[in-house]
Amino acid sequence: MKKILFALVAVVALVACNDEVVVDRSPKVAIGFGNAYVDHITRADFSSGRSVEEFKVYATEACRCDGLTEQLFNAETVSTPSASRAGATPWGYKEARYWRPNSDYVFMAIADGEAAPTNTLPQSIPFTVADGADNKDLLIATSFASTNAHAVPIEGNAGGVEQGVVQFSFAHLLTKLQFTVKNGSNPYINYFYEVTGVSVAGVAEKGVYDVAGAAWAQEGSSTTALSFGGVEGFLAGDQRGVTVESRQILPVSQELVVTVTYNKKINKTVVATGQTLSATIPARIYKSGTRYNITATIDNEGVEDKLQLSVGTIDSWAKVK
Repeated sequence: MKKILFALVAVVALVACNDEVVVDRSPKVAIGFGNAYVDHITRADFSSGRSVEEFKVYATEACRCDGLTEQLFNAETVSTPSASRAGATPWGYKEARYWRPNSDYVFMAIADGEAAPTNTLPQSIPFTVADGADNKDLLIATSFASTNAHAVPIEGNAGGVEQGVVQFSFAHLLTKLQFTVKNGSNPYINYFYEVTGVSVAGVAEKGVYDVAGAAWAQEGSSTTALSFGGVEGFLAGDQRGVTVESRQILPVSQELVVTVTYNKKINKTVVATGQTLSATIPARIYKSGTRYNITATIDNEGVEDKLQLSVGTIDSWAKVK
């Protein structure tokens, strides 16, 4: 009797194991962020000349079998291989995640910024504008994918040529400014200007990006100043030159005060050093993903130098391709 009982228990256990195999959601394919994204992201126009070496990933997974949604990535750092990670997978992350059967995924990636805490996809992104090397370019990208019963991506931006690798196309969330300085004096008078620095005050310092509404709002009233470097050499006649640096600002309404620092000479003789001229750009709304060129013209109508400003749009800066 005992032998029969043990045999029945063994059969039940075997059937249970077989059932587990049938409904198994074990990992099949690792979620990857591969070489395909180097071109997509390193062409971001960072004013400091840096290339993007990492970004934050957020993702949710919804299983079509039970309708439940869970957070898969929450500000996970994805980065390029460093010397200490020689041979590692490009755009790798610490703890591997895996595609699971019959699921729908939504991904979001943020470069040079991090979203507010969330238990789902980010709803808002706070950002602070800074000068110099800390003047960052904020990028965002979204992607989706679906898997089949074998946990293989079959739809969306992870079921293509590089199977299982999430694809992102990043967009700029900020506004880019650059300066062209022009000598607007009468070329026959032989005034020469050496622009040693251009700075902008009154720049909105803190803002919050609403992801769902795709809109910016200034946070508080604090402002900061940004430096753009100078222009190489003396400008003669109606010559012009572009400043060494460009900077990113928030796409919100703001009044900007521009100051140009320069040395001046007449013919070949330096007559003044460390001179400054300032002018104001009236409050205006700057568009996200757009580059603006501000022409600062130093003019002289006799004895006194004057500064005139004009703002022009260069081109759309909406996509990093």
